[in-house]
Formats: sequence, structure tokens, C-alpha cells
Amino acid sequence: DLGYTKELKYLNKVRDAAYGISDKQLNSGQRMLMLLNKSATVTMLTGMFNSVKNLTGIGPSAATFGYARTFKALMEMRDYAAAAKKTRSWGVIRDNMALLLSGHDITMEGMGYLDQADKELTRATKWGLRASGFTQSENFVRTTTALTASSLVSEGVGAIKSGKNEGLQNELKELSGQMGIDWKKLVEEDSSQGAETLKFVRNAVKKVQGGYRFNQLPVYMATPIGRFMFKFGAYSQQIGNLVWHNGIKRATKGDLKPLMLLLAQAAGSGELLYGIRDAIFGKPRPDATLKELFQGDNKAYNLFMRLVNDVTYAGTLGIVADMAGMAKNVASKQRVRNPFDPAGLQIIT
Repeated sequence: DLGYTKELKYLNKVRDAAYGISDKQLNSGQRMLMLLNKSATVTMLTGMFNSVKNLTGIGPSAATFGYARTFKALMEMRDYAAAAKKTRSWGVIRDNMALLLSGHDITMEGMGYLDQADKELTRATKWGLRASGFTQSENFVRTTTALTASSLVSEGVGAIKSGKNEGLQNELKELSGQMGIDWKKLVEEDSSQGAETLKFVRNAVKKVQGGYRFNQLPVYMATPIGRFMFKFGAYSQQIGNLVWHNGIKRATKGDLKPLMLLLAQAAGSGELLYGIRDAIFGKPRPDATLKELFQGDNKAYNLFMRLVNDVTYAGTLGIVADMAGMAKNVASKQRVRNPFDPAGLQIIT
């Protein structure tokens, strides 16, 4: 075997993930786990608050591609039908998007009773995600991100051609490198409909919103057991990749701005979500109120804990922050379920 047995096994797993081979070879136990996973989608994602919370996905997009460009995209989306039609033609929005995003669910093939149950659950999931507004909010976020990324390409190419705004030039080159894009081709095309430009836009959406592809997730997350154990963790893992590559790694090279922007959007999203939760459910924050922040001798500590709660509650900083936030909520009795239990298991325990 030339000493490459371990490497060959890994490559076989990557192949299985890339072509969905393991999804076509499920035993009865694995099929049951997939049914529980899809049931978790129906019960945990189809609430109105989740649809609203999903809109915070605009935060990482704005932090990565520019707040001003995001505002410009939102203005363009006043004619949402036209904007959605454009991004659908770019390959950003697909009919099965919500099912894909709900935890990279799969549809079983066959005529057995588990397969039939899966087909009924698939229909129920599609209906529930759309009826609750989750599908619409996800498409809205992805459309916003696509238009924002397109603006960055246009402005960046213009800066390179004119030789002005070195910071913008470097930003386009940096992000292109992270996403496997040839920035020189972007300059040659200089077109919003160019092949490399559209590839940049699609990869940009996958980068900050998740594409649930085998090359964005650890191989173990693409296995039937991995899907069950890390159902909603797949999104967190992908956002964690964004924070690592575009935030932390750049900060270690002296460029702190991307990381600070990512932290700022998470804090802002957390503030917004806590306010909405309180308004809808009457459930107050677990820390100091705005008034209490400026009273007493613990102002610095109260502010720090408020920021920590905001950042971990927002769900836009990746898997480590998410798990830390959920564990903290359990400790402070903000959440009664064990956050480390698989979602599919939580619905029956």
C-alpha cells in the first residue's frame, strides 16, 4: 500500500461526500436517524422568530463585503422581484435552498415505509419553512449578499484599472484568493455577467452564508452519523471558517479591521435579537439593562458580559462561539436542553 493507507481512506471519504455515495447506502438505523433529523427541521426551524433571526445573516455579509455596499444592495431590493430574478439567474437561489440550509438534509430513494415517511416529511418541511417565512428570509439574505459581492467586484475592478484606492484593490485580491478566484480574470472581464465574476458572486454567498458542500465542511460532517450529530452545526462550522480565514488569520498579519467588523456585526445582531425576543415573548436579557450599565461599581464587567451575550446569542461567529453561548445559557438556566445533544435526539427526549 506504499504507506498511504490512511490518506487513501480519507480520499475515499472525500469522494463519498462529493458524490453523495454514502447517502445512497443507508442502512435502516441510518435512515431512522435521517428521519429524526428532518423532523428536527420541522419542529425547530419553522417558527416566526427563527425566520427573523435568520435575517442576521446579512451581518457577516456586510462585515465582509462592506456596509455601504450592503445598504446599496438593500436599496436595489426595493424591487425585490427583479433582484431575486437576477440572483436566481446567477445560480445563487435554488428551489431546494431552504431544505439544503436546514442541515443539509437528504431525500431517501426507495419504496420502503421509511422512504415513504421521508417523502412525506420532505413535503411537510418545505411547506413549514415557507409558511413560517424561513425560506423567504433565507432567499432575502442570499440575494442581499450576492448583490453586495457584485458591487465589491465592480468597485474593486474599477480601482485596479484606475490605480486608485489601494486598500480596495487589496481587499478584492485577498477575497478572490480565499475563494479560488483569479482576480486578473475579473479585471479582464470587467462585466457583471462575466463567468469569473459570477463565480466570485456564487462563492461569496457560499462563503458567508454557507454552501453545505463537501469542501466547506469536515468530512465527518458529511457522513450519515455526522449529519445527525452536527445537524445545525454545519452552518456554524462554515461561519467559523469565515471568521478564521477572513478575521483571525488577517488579524495575525496586522489587519485587524475584518475581525473587528465581524465582532461588531455579531454584537449588533445580538442586541437586536434580544430586543425582539423581549418584545415578542417578554423574556428579558440575562444581563444588565442599558440603564444598569452606567450604575454601580461594575460598569466595565456589566458591559463586557453584555457584549459576550450579544456575540454568542447572534449565531454569526461560528461553532465555537455558538457552543460557548449555549453552554453559558444552560449554566445560567437560559436554556433547559443540553446544547450538545443532537437536534434529532432532542425532539424525542
